[in-house]
Amino acid sequence: MQGSLPPQFVLASRDNALEPKHAASTRFIFDTSRRPQAGNVVLVRDDAGDLYIREYHLQRGGRWLAAAVNPAYQPMHDQADGLRVVAVAIGALWA
Repeated sequence: MQGSLPPQFVLASRDNALEPKHAASTRFIFDTSRRPQAGNVVLVRDDAGDLYIREYHLQRGGRWLAAAVNPAYQPMHDQADGLRVVAVAIGALWA
């Protein structure tokens, strides 16, 4: 994704990081104006510019991580991975 995003948009998950809660093909409705809260599904961008759909988890000291539900995926840390929350999911669409 390049450029600015619309206030709300739909994006499908391309991996199974959120399984079994959400299937790999789940389409999420994202909102760029929402602030994330613990447990929200979020779209994050890392310092390399890659995008990931993960869950937002708070840690001590105001730190947070983008965590997968599937244990096969490692959590990504806000500082170490240069993460920025791009948008917060406000709903999901299933086929």
